[in-house]
Amino acid sequence: NFYQKIKDHDLLDKRKTVTALKAGEDRAILLGLTMMVCSIMMYFLLGITLLRSYIQSVWTEETQCTLMNASITETFNCSFSCGPDCCKISQYPCLQVYVNLNSSGQKVLLYHTEETMKVNSE
Repeated sequence: NFYQKIKDHDLLDKRKTVTALKAGEDRAILLGLTMMVCSIMMYFLLGITLLRSYIQSVWTEETQCTLMNASITETFNCSFSCGPDCCKISQYPCLQVYVNLNSSGQKVLLYHTEETMKVNSE
């Protein structure tokens, strides 16, 4: 009888431990699956965003070119801060560089970056 009570008590303890572990395991599995789903979503989101900008970019290929013309067209005023109570105005030139693409024979205007090309479409 005494042996039976100890055995029943041990079985109850084991059952409680298994239940507690099962709940923890369920949470861990759910957390793991959630992290995998989020990482897959981020992979597609970033992949689509970066791939679209790469496909739309005209700056993905290298080519040879020769200088046709380089000229300063105008100057622009630029204000800058030289301290807490100091503000000065300076001028900077607008340099236009035309090149001849050797691959296609086109005369094109060079831009500093792709964003510059979008802003200054002239």
